Amino acid sequence: MIQRELPIKIVFTDAVTRPRKSNQHIKRVRVAGSEDSFPEELRLEADEIADGGTLTIEDLSLPGDLEVVDRRDRDPIITVEMPKKDKRPRHDHRDHDDDDD
Repeated sequence: MIQRELPIKIVFTDAVTRPRKSNQHIKRVRVAGSEDSFPEELRLEADEIADGGTLTIEDLSLPGDLEVVDRRDRDPIITVEMPKKDKRPRHDHRDHDDDDD
């Protein structure tokens, strides 16, 4: 078994709207496996958190016989903020005509 550090690519499919704000905390992770089983990068599909949430190392699906040897199991890989509600004040639609004099 050998160890390598692989980049993590966050992927949102066309089924969801890509969030405006997301923060990728962990960009690379150390994995162990046989030499012929290493991909170029690890892909993490993040559709389930498109509206807000967090994915961790435990959410990575690893191909073949790879296993994570990093000690950051519960650390977030990506965080997507919940969409904020507009804080603009509502305008009353009162009629302000003063021409009735």
